[in-house]
Amino acid sequence: MIKMVSNEKDLTEIQSETENPDQNFKMFKSLWFGQLVSLLGSEIVQFALVVWLAIETKSAIIMSLSMFLVYIPVILVGPIAGVLVDRWDKKKVLVITDSLQAIATVSLIVIFYFEAPNIWFILGLNFIRAIFQAFHRPSFVTVISLMVPKDKLSRVNGFNQLMTALVYMIGPLLGALVLSIWTIQIILWIDVITFIIAVIFLLLVKIPKTNHISKKEQSEQSFKEQFKEGLKYIRDSKGLSATIGLAMLANFLLMPINTLFVLFILVDHLGTEMDLAIVSAAMQLAIVAGAILTSIKKNWKNKSQIFLLGILFLFIGIIIIGIAPYQYFWVMVIGSFIGFLGVPILNAMMMTIIQLAIPPEAMGRVSSILGLMSSIASPIGILLSGPLAELIGIKYLFLSSGILGILVVVLTYAFGSIRKLDLN
Repeated sequence: MIKMVSNEKDLTEIQSETENPDQNFKMFKSLWFGQLVSLLGSEIVQFALVVWLAIETKSAIIMSLSMFLVYIPVILVGPIAGVLVDRWDKKKVLVITDSLQAIATVSLIVIFYFEAPNIWFILGLNFIRAIFQAFHRPSFVTVISLMVPKDKLSRVNGFNQLMTALVYMIGPLLGALVLSIWTIQIILWIDVITFIIAVIFLLLVKIPKTNHISKKEQSEQSFKEQFKEGLKYIRDSKGLSATIGLAMLANFLLMPINTLFVLFILVDHLGTEMDLAIVSAAMQLAIVAGAILTSIKKNWKNKSQIFLLGILFLFIGIIIIGIAPYQYFWVMVIGSFIGFLGVPILNAMMMTIIQLAIPPEAMGRVSSILGLMSSIASPIGILLSGPLAELIGIKYLFLSSGILGILVVVLTYAFGSIRKLDLN
């Protein structure tokens, strides 16, 4: 059996056994920079593709299906990927997945160049890229645990939230800009180039390996046993399993705005690509502000209450977006800022708790299982979003989601045990 890391001392011992902590941290900064560049390229291209789909199809059902195909790998492949990532070399996984995503984008470029783009082919390639991401995400989470000193985890997670939010804010703006001057074929090359940059940085960095399970032990321990072990870590780590039910409901109710936001701006309000980029940037600006606060503040108390409050304001923001009068995009900007300000604070704190509670050699399977459990209701929400939007309208779907979300938070606080969790 793998020894569970139950406190900060154990995590320190694991990190000290791998390599020099200071040297690891320096190399992590280089690796992280390459991944950030790749993320920026992907955001620019993803924005361009989503706009292209919205304009070409004007279909809420197609937009829902597109989002659904991105979520499915998290549920079907995620748990398997997590167990395999714990067994495999993390550097190789990151290099291979980044390279395969670049190849998938090149395939899309070829389709755009040599024949009329097929919508189903584009959706299929996005599905394949999501499979690669199902392996990439748990690998990178494990790398953070291995290469970042435990006393810097909170700030690094906060700073990572900050820089990621900046990318998410700048990406749509750059996407709108390049759409006005370049064709979609040229824009797709941005994704390929930034993936290559990420791989170069990966090849130059040495990532420590987890040595607590030998290859012999790995081969003797069945896949099923390792998966059950991941579930046991979650069950035994106080506070992790208690929030999953709320996370599932919240993710389900967030799916309409995640799926139909582009259509809401471009079709319902006849906005331009720049209108979409500005409102999207407002969301990310709020996340940047929250991430700055997270990276500056050293300690957070009453984490469970902050978690509930953040979800509450998120749904209030969605309601404000939904009630915005026709083409009053500044109202949507206000709603976006109110709703998304607390998101990075919650994410960074929860990630820190997970990284301190779970040993690095089990982080892959645990993070994948947590992702599965918190997202399992999302595909249902995605599939329902399209037909419901066609039936009652996107605006009223947003309002319904926001009101139900607030009700769920209030009931959870009043009758649930989450507010009593010791997450401090």
